[in-house]
Amino acid sequence: DIVDGLINALELPFGHFLFNLGNRRPESLLKLIDLIEKETSKPLQKEYLPMQQGEIVSTCADISLAEELLSFSPKTTLKHGIEKFVSWYREFHQPSE
Repeated sequence: DIVDGLINALELPFGHFLFNLGNRRPESLLKLIDLIEKETSKPLQKEYLPMQQGEIVSTCADISLAEELLSFSPKTTLKHGIEKFVSWYREFHQPSE
C-alpha cells in the first residue's frame, strides 16, 4: 500500500504535497507486538511504564488528501503486513550456504 502511494505521489504533475499514508483505523501497540510474537514464534521482552506527560493515547492517519490526489486506498491489514514482512525478512536474511 505504501509503495503504491509513493509511486503515485512521484507521478503527480504538480508541486509538492505532504501525504499521510496509512489507514484510518488506530492500531494498538500491544496488538502489533502480539502479531510480531505470533508470526516469529518468539516472545518479546516488554516493560510496562506509566504514560508520560503529553503522550498521545490514540491516533490514526488522515489519508483524505492521499485518497483524493493519489487514489490511495489501503488494502493490507496489519496482520497481513506483519506476515509478509516477517516472510520477506526471513528470506532476505537467510544465511547463504
